[in-house]
Amino acid sequence: MPPHQLLGLAYTETCLFACDHCIREASPSRSGKMHIRDAKGYIRSAHETGIPSVGITGGEPFLFFPEILKLVEFASGLGMETSVITSGYWAADPARAGEMLSKLAEKGLDVLGVSWDEFHERHVPVSFLYRLADLCSGLGLRMVLNVCRSTRTRMNHEDIKAKVHEQNLVPLGRASSLPDDLFLQYEEPPSGSCGNLLNPMVDWNGEIFACCGPGRFSSPTSPLRLGNANDSRLRETLLKAAEDPILGAIHVWGPYGLWRLLEDEGHRQLYTPKERYLGGICMFCLDLLNQSEVVTILRRKLRSPEINRRLEAAILVANYRIRVENTAKNRSVSRNHSETTALVPSRERN
Repeated sequence: MPPHQLLGLAYTETCLFACDHCIREASPSRSGKMHIRDAKGYIRSAHETGIPSVGITGGEPFLFFPEILKLVEFASGLGMETSVITSGYWAADPARAGEMLSKLAEKGLDVLGVSWDEFHERHVPVSFLYRLADLCSGLGLRMVLNVCRSTRTRMNHEDIKAKVHEQNLVPLGRASSLPDDLFLQYEEPPSGSCGNLLNPMVDWNGEIFACCGPGRFSSPTSPLRLGNANDSRLRETLLKAAEDPILGAIHVWGPYGLWRLLEDEGHRQLYTPKERYLGGICMFCLDLLNQSEVVTILRRKLRSPEINRRLEAAILVANYRIRVENTAKNRSVSRNHSETTALVPSRERN
């Protein structure tokens, strides 16, 4: 599989809100939280593995702002790119928001991710997004707007100074109680590759998943469930995951490619597609890989010389594309940084 690009840390399951679509079911009543000592250990392991970025999410990580500042400083000191995802609730006070972002910029934050859609809008007004976008622009921070897209999403984000990242609403966690007509529906197994496998996630309790969000709903035998950082070294776990042919195939071929592999090899009876899939390839992937017999057959098929050569060739192409994208990204970041150096407090990186 192409090398991992980011390690996600689900720092807490506590949140000020209990959004109807939350896959993690975060809420004010949940108290699970990662210890900062463990988080630093995970970041160090990611750095040793060669992962260039770390992203902190929740729940709402800004509820533990002093600790987030320390983690951003720690990761930045290792030379890693850093991002934090938030609802942006704290932008209610412009002065406070500016102070918090200035501190984050000083400690080395690169990207502020803000989750906002029709579900978050009930708690965080759109004016907060404009405020945060302007503040980030002035401080040289990149802002990414994370939108969970449903069939009713009709938002126009073109005038917000932020990159928009959309993902389909999936019927997992609290969202499993939402009406079916809110989800994009696929009458046949959805196709497409999966870039989320380049971003493994460590949950607040040490559970490690090959992807963020949906991986938490995988069975104990699924390749998406990598183990627990409290039971084994995270570095070795991530290196092993990077060599897993099933995860590599999901990345370049998607679950559809694996399903067709079963079909082509005469194992059609092992997996019967559903009449429809809600949300997209995530639900197809979970359904396919949660069946241990299917996983066993797939592993055997992927070891065959012909299929293995096809997979390795596809991964080589994916690796090349990632290198090209990273080169372009680094040039853009370097250019933007040089344009805003005077606005950002100086800092040293090891």
